Amino acid sequence: MARMFAFASLFATLCFANLGAAEPTSKNLQGTWVKSFDDFKLELTFTDNKLNISLAKGDAKFQLDTDYSAGRDGTIFGRIIAVKEEGITPATEKGDLYSMAIDVQDGKVIVKDLKGTNTSDDAKKLVEGEYKKK
Repeated sequence: MARMFAFASLFATLCFANLGAAEPTSKNLQGTWVKSFDDFKLELTFTDNKLNISLAKGDAKFQLDTDYSAGRDGTIFGRIIAVKEEGITPATEKGDLYSMAIDVQDGKVIVKDLKGTNTSDDAKKLVEGEYKKK
């Protein structure tokens, strides 16, 4: 009986441990999320199935237009559709694939575990972190 109770407790903990964070969906991600640090400003703009990523430092910037889909585990997967460079050249290019874990909670988006075709440690440092709704 004690084993059964321990298993039930563990199961309930695993099922309900993440109640504070919402699964990313096109509905709760929609809008623009901003992260600023040093001289950089990074914006993630979500629509139904498109993600626009914009990185600016002063007058220089680049923009990535992507398609994405949200998985049930909090990971979004996408593909770069277009790259627009204005003084900053990104390491990624059209056709590259990416994924990242996203938590939506308390009016903010937290990005973790960025992976992709041409993802560097510098890109991870830039993209990962906490974003606020614009």
